[in-house]
Amino acid sequence: MSTDEIDMLTLAQMIAHRYSGDVTAAQAYATRLSDRVRSKGTDFRERPDGPLWFYHQQIGSTMLAAGDTGAALTELATSHQIGRIERRPDVQRLALSRLALAHAKRGSFEEAERILAELPRLAESTSPYCEPSYVSEHTAAALMGAERMVDDIDEQLARLEPFDSIQMTWPYALLARTRSLITRHRPEEALEYVHLSRDAHAEQHGSLAIDVMNAASIDALWALGAKKQARAAALNGERKGFLEASAAVRLALADDQLDFAEAHLGRMSERRTLSPAQHAERALLAAWFTVAKTGSLDSVSAQRVMHIAYRRNSRRMLSQIPQQVITHVRSELDEQAKLSLDATLTGLDHIRVQTRPNLTQGELRVLHALRRRKTNAEIASQLHVSPNTIKSQLGSIYRKLSCSTRAEALQAAVGFQLFTGDDAGRD
Repeated sequence: MSTDEIDMLTLAQMIAHRYSGDVTAAQAYATRLSDRVRSKGTDFRERPDGPLWFYHQQIGSTMLAAGDTGAALTELATSHQIGRIERRPDVQRLALSRLALAHAKRGSFEEAERILAELPRLAESTSPYCEPSYVSEHTAAALMGAERMVDDIDEQLARLEPFDSIQMTWPYALLARTRSLITRHRPEEALEYVHLSRDAHAEQHGSLAIDVMNAASIDALWALGAKKQARAAALNGERKGFLEASAAVRLALADDQLDFAEAHLGRMSERRTLSPAQHAERALLAAWFTVAKTGSLDSVSAQRVMHIAYRRNSRRMLSQIPQQVITHVRSELDEQAKLSLDATLTGLDHIRVQTRPNLTQGELRVLHALRRRKTNAEIASQLHVSPNTIKSQLGSIYRKLSCSTRAEALQAAVGFQLFTGDDAGRD
């Protein structure tokens, strides 16, 4: 086979694997084609009506589908430059729209907005470029709107492609939808979109799609109060994408599982490259972890959170950390900075996290005895104390768990993960 024939075959394999759901294989073929294009030129590939722009555009789109926005930016920028040199507005618009999407996902909102403002100056796209270009533009705008929690977000979401779309941008549309729905306290709708998307698409291991769906499932189940299911989803699998790892860490911090949170925060830091949005998310989670572990926050971490808040591009992220963290941030600021922070966070509804109650060993023993349906007299006999002592400890348990019956106490204890070992397994 000639060089050009091998290029075409590699391109076809890359696209076929991407559409079939095997994004990991598609990414491998994309890397192979990228290396071939850069190592040796051919007359057919580089002539004015040749396929070079299409190679770079498809490689970049595959990297987008895999969530590798850094590599996608390089390939799409090259495709745009070729379109500009060859004076092909369709090529330029398609590349620019996906560049805007990559920047929006990375949290580089100013760059994404600059590109979106440039697009109307180009000629209207023609078929078959029209739909993929406009879908990418709308998705980039919706992603930014979801992060900023803008008032017209429903209008932006209405322009997105449906859950069963075959466009490679559908995971980004799902990300915008689920993030917006969860922050607006509509987790059941977010979970429905995840279920519909799983049914409509092949399982895309190693892709952005699976990362989005897993992360949204954890956040939505937690918001719905299905904590046991949320924990099961968070513990499912060791190799997590950044979105899923972030959701798992949030749940672990809310559950006071600090060892789990610390381990996954460390893994997030070990990633070779982090986008601006990922840096911001990890910084906010690290601040939450510090507050949960030490009950305080150092001035450097507080300044970092304040800087993230001032940019106004991360309101959704800020809403996903509890008010206690913001309170510790404020304690490290001067009066003028406090006023500025308060103005920036106006209208933001932070998640509510219950602090795990601190029960004595005696109270925990009584709580475990309740699991076995024992009466006060039976518990007193088992623990070799008086019935009045058991009555007093039960009153203390009810007060600490904010309940008034045995059934409510047991339910609260399960929620706070107060049962361990065999007792926890029988729940």
